[in-house]
Amino acid sequence: MLGVTAWPHRGTFGHTSAVMADLTLPRPRPLGRLRLARPLEATGVMLLLALAGLLRCLRLDTYTGSFDEGIRSQQLLLMAAGYRPFTDIFASQGPLLLDLLYPPFLLFGQTLEAARSGVALLSMIGLVGAWLVARLVAGPIAGLAVIGLLLLSPGYLEGSRLALAEVPTIAPALLAIVTLLLYRRMHDRRWLVVSAACCALALLIKPMVVHVGVPLLVLLVASDRSVRRVAVDVALYGAVVGVLCGVTILALGPADVWDNLGAYRSGAGRRVGSELAENLRLTANVLARERLGFFALACVGMLLGLRRRPVETAALGLWAAAVLVFFAGYTDLADKHIVYVVPPLALLGAIGVGLTVELLRDARTAHAAPRGRLATWGGAGLGALGLVIYATQVPRLYLADHFLIFDAEKVAIQRRDRPRELDMAESMRAAAAPGDWVLSDDPNAAFRARRLVIPSLVDTSGTRVDAGSLTSAKASEAVAQYQPAVIVTWRGRLGRLDDFVRGLPAQGYRHDRAYQNGWNLYVRE
Repeated sequence: MLGVTAWPHRGTFGHTSAVMADLTLPRPRPLGRLRLARPLEATGVMLLLALAGLLRCLRLDTYTGSFDEGIRSQQLLLMAAGYRPFTDIFASQGPLLLDLLYPPFLLFGQTLEAARSGVALLSMIGLVGAWLVARLVAGPIAGLAVIGLLLLSPGYLEGSRLALAEVPTIAPALLAIVTLLLYRRMHDRRWLVVSAACCALALLIKPMVVHVGVPLLVLLVASDRSVRRVAVDVALYGAVVGVLCGVTILALGPADVWDNLGAYRSGAGRRVGSELAENLRLTANVLARERLGFFALACVGMLLGLRRRPVETAALGLWAAAVLVFFAGYTDLADKHIVYVVPPLALLGAIGVGLTVELLRDARTAHAAPRGRLATWGGAGLGALGLVIYATQVPRLYLADHFLIFDAEKVAIQRRDRPRELDMAESMRAAAAPGDWVLSDDPNAAFRARRLVIPSLVDTSGTRVDAGSLTSAKASEAVAQYQPAVIVTWRGRLGRLDDFVRGLPAQGYRHDRAYQNGWNLYVRE
């Protein structure tokens, strides 16, 4: 296990008077040299990661009724049947997401838990990446702190237990920052190339993570090196990212990728920023689960970090700001996306914890100048205040996490109308043989019945209808080609395609039953 000490390598820890005197200057301390983590620290990291793993595995089969999770499960089931994303299966996330989640899905039995297990694993890698970033910037205490903050974060925990795309992109994004920090310390361009590869991987999992380019650019540009060398680094970084993304898209087929990603989003016709107020309200409501102490620590980390680690702190602060700006202008924001702002804020909070401990250590040094010592105690007091505020919120964070694991299912059963979903699944099993196709606006019901959905119509979202990616003509053509035994429509998805619904009797389908809230089930005669 590797880490980087936050102390200057000057022989002993007692030789710090020169550093303490510079507290009020915006000059960072050296991050130190790469060395093995201490046994006590390593034990702490392992225990925290073990607890995080337990929280991700506990009741991983909890029912949510999530439409997006149903799509992901059906996509993976289609892959197990031999179909490929983009060329066969409609996939509106990044080109590599399904290929990353497919091995654990296949390994663990092709169940909902198996689909979620890949995300849980990637979230653990994200915790390791966050630990390394915090340790590189502010020392071992900061590294342990960021694992603890993300461990208790309801947003990060929830995103780590669902088969969604957001948390899997955070892991390579954090690793891109780790390796770029290592490049800044060791000036070995191999680290630069690895960082660019991690950045490309994050973008290929879900392009929405593009905001990670802000901290990466700050770390690349903010340097005491020559302008020429910085320009070469930026060009090399961009070239590696561009080549890796370009090769992947070419391998999948640019036309298919554009139809699944570009045309799907751009055709919705919504003006950027048109949902500003609604997006900001949604962001505030979802982030409220993190509690005041989380944001207090982030503010403390920003204030202390800009004094002692200005470049790294500014990069993380601008990352959080870039995510919020991105949210403000996004035209299809959902609560699942808000998790993107949690890691940069957790890293800032962890930096605050690490620097608070560092300031307390400095304040006790006898050689400090009175003025510098007073400022040091002031910074330590500010950090201690942030810790106290956060500590008062821990019981509520525990209750929020407990609710996610043990009680959220009860709410989902009522909200999503699980009895209706179970009845649909039973109807599909009765009317469709294992080799038959179905078409369903509720992919969870089809997955529960273990029946394959038409690959090109695995995602029947209203956003796709708005964009013109899904039309009555396309739906009717797919039905004529695959002859699904059962069709399930909902008024907000396929049910909006009036010509398609009116044409179902002519295609040999009878209306079998109607459910509340605009759900209808059709069976092939």
